[in-house]
Amino acid sequence: MQLFKFYLSCVLAAATLFSPVQADDISHSVRGGASIPADQNGGFLDLGLGISYYKSPLWGYPEDNIEQNFGWAPEFYLNINGRYQYKGFFIEAYAEGINGFNMGYNLVSDSTWSVDIIGAPVHYGMGDDDDNKAWKNSKLKPREGDFNLGIRTNYAHPNYMVEVRLLQDISGAHDGHTISTLLGKNWQQRNLNLHLLAGLVYHSKHAGEYYFNVSPEEASETIPAYSDAKAGLVANAEFGLTYPIKEDWVWRGFYRYTKILSGVDDSPLLVHDEAHIFASSVSYVF
Repeated sequence: MQLFKFYLSCVLAAATLFSPVQADDISHSVRGGASIPADQNGGFLDLGLGISYYKSPLWGYPEDNIEQNFGWAPEFYLNINGRYQYKGFFIEAYAEGINGFNMGYNLVSDSTWSVDIIGAPVHYGMGDDDDNKAWKNSKLKPREGDFNLGIRTNYAHPNYMVEVRLLQDISGAHDGHTISTLLGKNWQQRNLNLHLLAGLVYHSKHAGEYYFNVSPEEASETIPAYSDAKAGLVANAEFGLTYPIKEDWVWRGFYRYTKILSGVDDSPLLVHDEAHIFASSVSYVF
């Protein structure tokens, strides 16, 4: 928490040295999508449908994923990509992005740097949906999703992009914090945009304990008690393609790999320590 306060004070002091020009989430920026200068009002939006084929490490997600040999599962999803900003305040949603939903206020932005105060979810709920039979038929108590407040810093180099996020849970779910960094690069092959993303996420001990410890009251023959959750690291890597089919239509595809490196990798609520997802979508640009 002291690190968060120190970083915030430094960012606020630096904000007076820059004039705003532009800012955005790195997951959107590397796809070469629409953008708006930070000192202007307005937004952009595209909506579409997608299908993914994924392998999840989370016990009970999908609900038949309760042992290592379950394999892969398909899923259809609504693809929302958009941002609206007004006098520095913004809200953005990138359904296919690593970070997904963010809202906040832009403090600093020029042609190279941007710094935002953001509010965002990091961990989504587990067992809080009534139609998940695996959790419903177990002794496990639901884990609520969190909501976090913190700082997002982006740096744009001509050959790559960097994003760092420092977030503290303010929802009361676990009172933990998260530090994440992503390095991105994109390049064009005629009308085709290709991108790469790679990064690490640090989750504090409080977050690990809340989501992945199993109390004696929750334990069963298939899910033993577990109290060894620690602070840990998660690695992410992604390769993606974006192609404008027509003036108002765009196709996107990507493969994302996630590896739980430490902290909770031996929790019984993880069937294994890796996640894979292939996804493809078509969207209409408004």
